[in-house]
Amino acid sequence: MSTATPTAKKASGIAGSVETEKAAQRSPFARFTPQQISGAVPAVLFVVLFVVMISVQGQFSSSLLQTVLETTVPLMLVGFGQTLVILTRGIDLSVGGIFSLSTALIATKMTGDGDMVLWIPLVILIGLAAGAINGLLIVRTRMQPFIVTLASWSVFSGLALLALPTEGGSVAPGLTSALSGSALVPKALILALVLVVVWIVLRRTRFGTAILSVGSSEAAAKLNDVPVDRTKIIVYALSGMFAALGALYYVAVLTFSGSPVAGDPFILQSVAAVVIGGTSLAGGRGSLIGTILGALSLSMIAQIVFFSGAESYWSQFVQGMLILGAVLLFAVVELVIRRRNPNATEEA
Repeated sequence: MSTATPTAKKASGIAGSVETEKAAQRSPFARFTPQQISGAVPAVLFVVLFVVMISVQGQFSSSLLQTVLETTVPLMLVGFGQTLVILTRGIDLSVGGIFSLSTALIATKMTGDGDMVLWIPLVILIGLAAGAINGLLIVRTRMQPFIVTLASWSVFSGLALLALPTEGGSVAPGLTSALSGSALVPKALILALVLVVVWIVLRRTRFGTAILSVGSSEAAAKLNDVPVDRTKIIVYALSGMFAALGALYYVAVLTFSGSPVAGDPFILQSVAAVVIGGTSLAGGRGSLIGTILGALSLSMIAQIVFFSGAESYWSQFVQGMLILGAVLLFAVVELVIRRRNPNATEEA
């Protein structure tokens, strides 16, 4: 039979709470949220890979920086849309098909400078419409985004083959001159900074808040009058649009021709950039800035392998290990924080 008084029990409970709080404060992770750590890890990884890349090459050069930026811009653009989708707890595999279809149309329809006035906005609108179709199918049929976008990827890839059966075509010289080259500041760097600004502005809008709310909890978002279905449709529409924008840059600056399968590598690469950038696959937490750093990290791995003289397959191997490591790291960090400091809150 217990002889402890209510007062003693209360005192014991308070003492236990104090000890728990002190233990949490002693934890090296206690003062940090998953969002903060997820933002720091991609930055540290970027710096480490940048130093390794310079060391392997032997010296730093502005041409190397420009090369890395230019080869990464298409992935940054596709990754922007993929980030928005994953933040809502979805995934968009159709970016590969939309990208391929866009390159095929650009290479076959935008061969002269006079064609740009019509076909630049038209390609962007096609990407926007293709993404919106994905969103509508997902919210109306309640099917999994993986299944819907996998099917639409196949459809858009087929249309790309219809428009351009084999690699070829050309691109308007005016589009190339508008997007490539470096004056005082590389245009690729300017585009990357524009994406960062767009994200910062978007993050502070009601739509940005709605994206995170939907990804965190659809049920809670609906209770707070967040337009869940509309948010999803817009997010997938934007993903399609950014895939088309990535194709525009890809053809104009990197290949100068089209390919009906050009977008296929960007499916997994865009997801990889998002994951390495610290965005949670469970939705509700992440940042485009992290995605940009993740995309640059993937590009630098390819450069490191190239300059080291290793076989090209090592690039795929290292990238795969990096993705796996990032997923495990973020999962462990979040688990440790939750256990050691239950009162920790995530920063949006």
